[in-house]
Amino acid sequence: MLFTLAWRNLWRNKRRTLITVSSVLFAVLLAIALLSFAGGFQQQLTESFIRQETG
Repeated sequence: MLFTLAWRNLWRNKRRTLITVSSVLFAVLLAIALLSFAGGFQQQLTESFIRQETG
């Protein structure tokens, strides 16, 4: 019953709900992109260092 009440309350103001959902989705996608960029940068830095040191 509590879930049903919360679900109905979410959709009382559809525009606010959609703005919030899209904001959270954008933030999650941005975080994933930045983490993957940082991981790739770290991997490239490690490979470059190993290539220089081992000749």
